[in-house]
Amino acid sequence: MSPLSFQNKAMNYRSNLYYEYIEVVVQTGNTSAQITIPDQSQIKTTPIYSMRAYFPATMTYSPLSGFPLVPLANMKACFLTLNQNDPGNNMTNKNGIDLMPLSELNYINDGVSPYVWQLPMFGGQIVIWDKSFITIKTPGGLANSQPLAFVFGVTYGYPLGVQNAMS
Repeated sequence: MSPLSFQNKAMNYRSNLYYEYIEVVVQTGNTSAQITIPDQSQIKTTPIYSMRAYFPATMTYSPLSGFPLVPLANMKACFLTLNQNDPGNNMTNKNGIDLMPLSELNYINDGVSPYVWQLPMFGGQIVIWDKSFITIKTPGGLANSQPLAFVFGVTYGYPLGVQNAMS
């Protein structure tokens, strides 16, 4: 197989993927060390292939609620845990991604925020969103005086042919 034909197959594979923002709102005065991610019913049973976290230097306000993003100093001390449902790999109701630094989900070099050259690729995990959470490692949580938001971009979908077979 030549690299060109492999590239064409990769492009076809990705043509059935979609992208969507999800938001985790942190209410005023939060002192919790853990923030649960709300249920994401629109992608509840859909395989996830990548996620990115948006930092305040590249997105000042959430496109969903309009709340400001969590400040950079706090985001550097935050970690993501995703609970997944994958019975085929004995991963039902287990943390498939545990305490991943949010900085590992930022690929935008804005000159201020920590970033990675390439986002980690997920293997098509089915995430149980309302059992997933963000851990805040700063004492006293965020102790915010206004509502704040974490904003993530999620790439999700099915490989070509799989969605039709599943419906």
